[in-house]
Amino acid sequence: MQTCVITLTKASEKYGNLNIRPCGKDFFPEDAFGSHSKKAGLGVPITLKVEGLPEPIKTDIRTDKTGRPRWLLRERRWLREFLKSHNLARGDEVVIRRTAQRAYNLSPARFRQQLDLFENTSTPVQYAHALAEKYIEGTTPEDRKDRGQYFTPPEVATFMAELGDTNGVTAIRVLDPGAGTGILSCAACEKLAQSPNLETIELDVYETDQSLVAILEEVLSHLGAWLQQRGIQLHSNIVDQDFVLTASRLLANGELQPYDLIISNPPYKKISGDDPRSHLTAEAVCGQPNLYALFMFTATKLLKRSGSMVFITPRSYMAGCYFRAFRHAFFDVVHPVRVHLFDSRKDVFSNQGVLQENVILKARKGPAPETVVISHSQNAEDLGRPILNKVPLSYAFTGKAGMVLRLPANDFDDMVVEIVDSWTATLSDYGLDISTGPVVPFRVKELIASTHSRKDKLVPLLWMRNVQPMLIVWPCGSSGNRDANNQFIVDSVGTRKQKLLVPRANMVLLRRFSAKEQKRRLTAAPLLAQAFDFEFIGLENHLNYIRRPESELTPHEAMGLAVLLNSRLLDQYFRICNGNTQVSATEIRAIPLPPLEILIQLGKAFEESAAPEPEAAIDILVWETIKPPAGTKKLLKRIIN
Repeated sequence: MQTCVITLTKASEKYGNLNIRPCGKDFFPEDAFGSHSKKAGLGVPITLKVEGLPEPIKTDIRTDKTGRPRWLLRERRWLREFLKSHNLARGDEVVIRRTAQRAYNLSPARFRQQLDLFENTSTPVQYAHALAEKYIEGTTPEDRKDRGQYFTPPEVATFMAELGDTNGVTAIRVLDPGAGTGILSCAACEKLAQSPNLETIELDVYETDQSLVAILEEVLSHLGAWLQQRGIQLHSNIVDQDFVLTASRLLANGELQPYDLIISNPPYKKISGDDPRSHLTAEAVCGQPNLYALFMFTATKLLKRSGSMVFITPRSYMAGCYFRAFRHAFFDVVHPVRVHLFDSRKDVFSNQGVLQENVILKARKGPAPETVVISHSQNAEDLGRPILNKVPLSYAFTGKAGMVLRLPANDFDDMVVEIVDSWTATLSDYGLDISTGPVVPFRVKELIASTHSRKDKLVPLLWMRNVQPMLIVWPCGSSGNRDANNQFIVDSVGTRKQKLLVPRANMVLLRRFSAKEQKRRLTAAPLLAQAFDFEFIGLENHLNYIRRPESELTPHEAMGLAVLLNSRLLDQYFRICNGNTQVSATEIRAIPLPPLEILIQLGKAFEESAAPEPEAAIDILVWETIKPPAGTKKLLKRIIN
């Protein structure tokens, strides 16, 4: 990597002039030299990443009226800020390092030895990670979220690379869409370098953030030199265009050669259903899609037969009606081979403030395997010691809720699935239905009230916070509750006609959302008609409610169903089948239920228990009532541990 040492002058301090004459003309691209003035014409800019400044400098190089270089960068205002931040003065030295064809780094000369040592001794993964950390320091979480950027930790990148297949080939084609600083590309190449027969790696990477493109050029240059030392030739290509649009165009024109391995941490960002990328992947889109799913689906079209793809994404696509079209389109082309879960939501991307249930998927194009390996670890730090659970592929996939990929991670999860799958009924078999609360607050602000002081007839309006495990708390007078003052809704001919109100009846209320680190995903409570002296009630949109439309739930049926929904057994089953914090009516409709007499027995047992802390009694009641096979009792004790 070329370097140039420059001594600061008085003009550097006073005018921001950096004399680049010592670098020579060949140090810069020929087209970077512009005219003597902006009006007369600019050269093609180079990118200068300046140590201590948050944004790269884009500038051309001035010439005089005769076309000879003046050896000054046209953009100068940044230099004095750089000098001040490092306490530099006339006579001090700075170093410009050429990192790619149009990319340069500028730093104080005292950093040179440290940078040389780091570059010469670090692995490509370490190098890419260090530059990612610098990029994160110089950007805001809001900017990165807006771009859908979440940089892969080195432990995760190495783990993902280990899942790739080499197959003893001499040449291999690798794709990294949404490359960032290239850490996954580096991890994949480090792993591939261990293959004794490999001679050539063809690597294509996509990245649209121009700030990252400059870093990526530097990283791939370092990677190429590292591989060259090991006798492997790297042919890398950076595509600074949108992956979905560009790949779709190349595929349509027959210009794209398929890849042996695709490895990616794609952007996580919702886009409009009218977006051109949504139209190009229409068979995998329902509603407002997320970019990560479009990246995954597009990648399936680029794989060779028997090729593999390894992606880290949110888990949300594995269940629910929102991603149903994607699952059918995606798993029709590739088949899961390995799925890795993280027990913690917050530790994987901890330095970037991400609270997300992530999953690593390895899928292969070709015949469906008989089994899939499901593994899990607490976080990124113990990835080297994952707990493995091999299950039949037909067992991992269930069609009960539209091709859901369920992920039992251990014997305990297997036991939970075995028990719940043995039940043959669902809500509809008992004449029950589940609906979403009809009151959307921002649409009916004028109908929501805080007291009975209004002349209108008011009835209770129940929100999520009114629903506690096995308990309806209304009114909820907590000062910290933002809904505490809005617990009534107008009962009128108009609200009834709009079906904003629900007739009072025995039912079960179920929260539609849970906090991301909440102990249990399902929170339910029986609402008994006798508890409210109103003909109708209002239910806010963040609640689901279960009732029997043609008749009415008995009190014991309502209590028994609520007990089961609050139990660790059903909560664990829901988590195995669903990575979302949202509890949709579609998924609850599909959950198997035990015989109705078991639900009634649970309701009676709960009523008789009169437990001061209902949560503590629920799991014991469920364990004693469902009477699991003797062989599962030891594992079942973990439910109430």
